[in-house]
Amino acid sequence: MQIIIEDRVDQAFRHLKPDEAKKVSSIFTKLKAENFENFKSHFKIHKLSIPGEQVFVLRATPKLRVLFKYGENQTLVIEDIVSHEVLEKFFGGNRG
Repeated sequence: MQIIIEDRVDQAFRHLKPDEAKKVSSIFTKLKAENFENFKSHFKIHKLSIPGEQVFVLRATPKLRVLFKYGENQTLVIEDIVSHEVLEKFFGGNRG
């Protein structure tokens, strides 16, 4: 599967601990190797309830989440890497 990584993801990587960065990088490698049609069956994904947006969350580590959107031509657009605490603070239980 093709993955597009936004600039803020690169910025987030700079602030991760080395072991966290390694785990997130491993998730990205698995995503690239994944078949788009089987993607949802191999990863636990939640949809955020944001009016007018289709943003999804994938658990990368117990503390980190990857925010992404589905792009065109079977791509994933990785929007950001955030902590679970930040996600809960801004979105609470607002997962679809």
